[in-house]
Amino acid sequence: MKILIFCQNGIFSGGRYYTFFLACALVALGHSVKFVTDKKPSFINNFTSFPNFRRIEWHLDRKCSYEQKGYDFVISVPRKASKPAQKYASMHQVPLYAIMFETPNFTSLYRKGEDSYERFWKGYKEHLNYAKKIITISKESKKYIVEWIKCDQNKIEIINPCINDIEADKVKKCVVRDEIVVISRFLDFKRVDDVLEVIKKLGNNYKINYITSFRDYYGTYNRVLNTAKNYKIPIQVYDNISDKGKFEIIKQSRLLIHPSSFEGFGIPPGEALYMNRPAIVYDLPVYKDFYRDKLIYVGYGNIRELTEATKETLDSKKYISEYFKKKLKFSRFLQDVNKLFVIFNKTDEELTLEEF
Repeated sequence: MKILIFCQNGIFSGGRYYTFFLACALVALGHSVKFVTDKKPSFINNFTSFPNFRRIEWHLDRKCSYEQKGYDFVISVPRKASKPAQKYASMHQVPLYAIMFETPNFTSLYRKGEDSYERFWKGYKEHLNYAKKIITISKESKKYIVEWIKCDQNKIEIINPCINDIEADKVKKCVVRDEIVVISRFLDFKRVDDVLEVIKKLGNNYKINYITSFRDYYGTYNRVLNTAKNYKIPIQVYDNISDKGKFEIIKQSRLLIHPSSFEGFGIPPGEALYMNRPAIVYDLPVYKDFYRDKLIYVGYGNIRELTEATKETLDSKKYISEYFKKKLKFSRFLQDVNKLFVIFNKTDEELTLEEF
């Protein structure tokens, strides 16, 4: 099957990262995929070891527009690429699947931001109603999509994200240092200041390894760095590092703190668990369905609880079962994608699930 994915990549987001995993799964299953996008994402070099990676093609267009016929299927990614995706599907009478992560009724409960308001998504309900299926990442997101667009819940398919275990498995053993890792963008609702308060209360004995995609969002970066300097907390920011580099930093750190006030799913805790590092999070409902009791939960915004949990966890040796780790792997994601998409014209060169 020949598939078009319409996706604006002008900015980095977890949603774009997830979409690229989907593309890698589709080509691993024998499909041909072409991205219609404004630019290639910065992280594609992390995926060159994935099976059939070279089957992913690119059509670069500032408006994410494409009209040439010959494709069997269309996938859209919010938000600006949805119109050209729907136009193509309508023009050539092919099915459209829409990816949707966080609706305004979901985000407005937890944080502010332009996408927390209905006006940001003007016209998008019609796009989702046009789509044959909607792909989302969690039971929480599915619940809010159904509520927002008033659709049949059977229209929505959940495919939980995975981590890049192919790169993670390349990481060698290392010395664990007195470091705490944070993986987050510099946005206020990610509540990085809470980590600084914890380290201050612990006596400034731990360095913060901060992994991010961009160094500045609305001045948050400068504020966080200045606060760390005032508290005399060592902090090192890693931006746009490779996935392998990210997993190396996780492995050398004692634990991950992920104090976000909102997540559509929350991949960083899973990346830490895969590397046998404990992950401490605020008690958000979205975590419970997938991670269950594998994370360490503390009351939202409770610095005292967060500090106590961090102190208790620093010297623990927590190992995650291989059974749970399988849930985090690309091979599990591949199986979920295979269930959703019909396989056409399978050839000998295609990779089977068992072989992978």
